[in-house]
Amino acid sequence: GDLSVIATPVAGVSSVTNASAASLGKAEESDAELRARRRAGVANLGRNQIGSLFGDVADVDGVNHVRVYENFESTTDSNGLAPHSFAVIVEGGEVTDLAEAIVANKAPGSSMNGGQGITNEVQETVTTVDGATKTVTFFRPVKTTIYVDVSVVGSELPAGIGDDIKQAIVDYANATLFGGSLGGFDRVGFGIGDQVPAGKLYTPANRVVGEQGYVSDLKIGTSSGDVTNTLLAMAFNELPVFDTTAIDVTVT
Repeated sequence: GDLSVIATPVAGVSSVTNASAASLGKAEESDAELRARRRAGVANLGRNQIGSLFGDVADVDGVNHVRVYENFESTTDSNGLAPHSFAVIVEGGEVTDLAEAIVANKAPGSSMNGGQGITNEVQETVTTVDGATKTVTFFRPVKTTIYVDVSVVGSELPAGIGDDIKQAIVDYANATLFGGSLGGFDRVGFGIGDQVPAGKLYTPANRVVGEQGYVSDLKIGTSSGDVTNTLLAMAFNELPVFDTTAIDVTVT
């Protein structure tokens, strides 16, 4: 009789009551892992060329972040992509493996923006199944450290809570803070080109503080001398990076 909330809506079902004890079991993978695997898996089987490209690149061993941009217009777009072209921004993975995944999904007639001036260009020549050699171009993201200043107010806060808050923020940004058992939380972290709102970082900090206090202020910045922002916009090829050494916690 204790379970009455439908966490995942089901068509036609408006209420629920459990007559006997329920065994919820244990998830085989975290929610974040499932979301990433599903996104890549669906894209692999998709009919959309860019979606399939994303899926194959994301599936390469060691890949942590992928973003695929496409310019299907006849003029250069705001990101500097040439007309009728695409650009793969990827963090992690071996160069040869990435190049092979890209060339296997390259859309006919589209270019890969080699020599267009996009930062961190990587080129690799691979041999296709028909024996032809092709030069593949992709890009590594521009990594930008995000500096965080957190102010916490509370009574009888344990020693070392500052370090716990720092680590929680890093885990949250890397999508490893929450498992699949907690609903209602952002579990995907920050990826390539994502904007970074300071408001989201209250979640991991307050999770550590709990009932013992609260976060009174939290600001972010891209340099240690200017941690005054509540929102940071990232460039299309920029990856926000969080590290405990760039996070400062003040406890009062």
